[in-house]
Amino acid sequence: MACAKRPPSSRSISLPPSPSTSAISARTKAALAPAKANGKRLGNYQRAEAKQRATAARAEAVRPAITATAHLSMRVAAGTLNRRGIRTGSGKQWHAMQVLCVRHRLDP
Repeated sequence: MACAKRPPSSRSISLPPSPSTSAISARTKAALAPAKANGKRLGNYQRAEAKQRATAARAEAVRPAITATAHLSMRVAAGTLNRRGIRTGSGKQWHAMQVLCVRHRLDP
């Protein structure tokens, strides 16, 4: 049984940027270019680095459990981790995609 396609909603239609949006973008890029050329790091990089460190620490905390389930499929590994009572970094149950992400993070 095939599913019928839903008609596109008005929110899914992409409109071209207005001239004022393009002008604002160009002015912003031009204003930030000298700072970037001088080596200034733009954006909230400190928060991003802290988040990366926290994510790596959570992955390391479950390394033994992830390594023990390396021979299993992601779905079976998630089920095994849940049955063992091992929770994710946010305290929730494991899903296959989370197992995949942690495996990639631990074994680049």
